[in-house]
Amino acid sequence: MKLLVKGEHNFFLFQDIAYYYIKSLSGGFYSPIKNKHSSNSSSYYIYNSWLEVLKKKVLSSEYTDLIIKVKNLFTGWMITTNIAILTSQKERKDRDLSRYDFEYLEKYKPIFLIEHCDNYNSYLVHLDGDYEYLFTQALDYYNTFINYNYENVLRTIKKYFVIDENDISKEIEIIVNNFEISDFIPKMLESYEKQEDNQK
Repeated sequence: MKLLVKGEHNFFLFQDIAYYYIKSLSGGFYSPIKNKHSSNSSSYYIYNSWLEVLKKKVLSSEYTDLIIKVKNLFTGWMITTNIAILTSQKERKDRDLSRYDFEYLEKYKPIFLIEHCDNYNSYLVHLDGDYEYLFTQALDYYNTFINYNYENVLRTIKKYFVIDENDISKEIEIIVNNFEISDFIPKMLESYEKQEDNQK
């Protein structure tokens, strides 16, 4: 799979596709959904509490093989995309890199290929094997919230966690009715252009 990303701002958004996918699965600060209710209403806090109950139940469950696999790819994704960003900044000379930046470039090597083009203002990302798998799994995850309903949320949870539907059905119903997709997801998914699919 080849993906073209034009501009550093878009490349940061592209990097975030896998970054926030893993952080979200790990119960981090990022959520792909937002509360529909006003933040100064009691409903806002009530339904946020329901979301926390769901997260606690899910995150205390056993992992599936899939979540273990994608979490193990996180470091390679971040190192490779960070190297691409620092290399562009170094070659464009539009900011002074710190000693830490240069040490980072010396210490780490990319795991997959990212070519620079358009005078280091665009990035051609080559994904195959595990990193294509990581990327397509991230897209599938975000698709859950683009096509937001009970069945999709349950399917996604059960892909990553070993949990009984009966334990979380009430919470999912409440969350689906009171939350909606985060504004950030479309921005990330519009950050790249697909140039080529790998032949299966």
